[in-house]
Amino acid sequence: MSRASAKPKISGRIRTSLGRVAGTAAFSTHRSQHHCAPGDFVVVNNSFVHRDQVKTKKSPLMLAVKLKGDGTAGVQPYVIETSVGQNADFRKLGATNAAKAVPLGAVLDDQLDALGELLFTLIGQTRDDVVLEEPVNNGVIKTLRLNPGLPVVARVAGDVLEVRDSHDEQAIWGVVSAAHPNLGPQGPAVRKVIGEVLDQLEDKAYVRVELPRRGATPAAPLLGDVVAVLRQNVTDYASALAKCSGDPVQDAAAFNELMRLAYNFSSDASTMLNLVVSICDLKPILLWSTLGEHHALACALRALPWARSRNKANLKNWQLTIGDARNEAFHSAFPFKKALDIELGGGSLQNLSLRTFSKHAKKSGNKLLFDDDKLVDVLVQFSRPGARLVPPAFWVGNQAVMSGIVDVFEATMASLVELRGA
Repeated sequence: MSRASAKPKISGRIRTSLGRVAGTAAFSTHRSQHHCAPGDFVVVNNSFVHRDQVKTKKSPLMLAVKLKGDGTAGVQPYVIETSVGQNADFRKLGATNAAKAVPLGAVLDDQLDALGELLFTLIGQTRDDVVLEEPVNNGVIKTLRLNPGLPVVARVAGDVLEVRDSHDEQAIWGVVSAAHPNLGPQGPAVRKVIGEVLDQLEDKAYVRVELPRRGATPAAPLLGDVVAVLRQNVTDYASALAKCSGDPVQDAAAFNELMRLAYNFSSDASTMLNLVVSICDLKPILLWSTLGEHHALACALRALPWARSRNKANLKNWQLTIGDARNEAFHSAFPFKKALDIELGGGSLQNLSLRTFSKHAKKSGNKLLFDDDKLVDVLVQFSRPGARLVPPAFWVGNQAVMSGIVDVFEATMASLVELRGA
């Protein structure tokens, strides 16, 4: 696919994504509250979640729409370069500033030229075909070979042990034992060495990622694998939610499964989302192509009952809320909800106190308020999970947040495929 044929598709995706945002109730409310008139522009923010863990800076390039005679948004995207910080989703730009807005087509080639290669790693093709070897030299097996293409878990050929992966040590040892049934007392030592070499191979193992050819649609893009796993996670979450409605009283087992799924999802997906946001900072055309999904995710986060920010959805608090709820349920056998201050009065120890069971993330708060003594080192290691009351409505709304994150990843993947064609 040539750039000439790819550009209309890219422009169309950006136009559709921007139109999705302009069609929201939030956009209509802003237009009304700020008395936007025909000919005015509405500038759309280029970041919708708090950036606590994002090290890149927002791009100065923002998309905008021009209001038509009836006050609704036009279909033509405009780009505005600004040094004005913008926290709100939308900002009015009067018609007198029309010179600052340029049509998308005027900057499209520059944006495509600046894409580079690295971001297309996300739609690269994975190739798990790297064969690695390590010497063993235990008198029975001399070489251990990791071969991902092996059709069986493991096989022994002479003094070579070949394995498909290094994870199932029990099954691998079963193959070795069958090939060498007379190991006798030597068996434990042989197994120990094989286990150590398996660990070495696991540390060295890697999967190759091939960048897609320009204009080619990757058969199994890397981000597609991530989307598939996370989408299944959302499906399983919905199933657990249907059983318990976010309330452990209804179904304790389903609620525990719901928290497990939410915790795993928030930990893994947040890291990937931070990467996507960083790429969008550096390559704003990718954000423009997925603006609708980013905005929808922000709206889902804001709809949660604990939202603590007026202007931006707080991804960090979302993670902390889920983490605290999960840790309180699974990670503490102690009944303490607050730190303990142990008063150590009497004798020569006057007006002393020992603090223990501080929050796990703030264990430095555990201390002896006097000269530190080695005898209390064990006490100050105790901690407790953070406690946070999470209403059932949070878990209900969290399904939309999880789906919204997967939608961002899916739209990012589709956009990268189109951009690769240019």
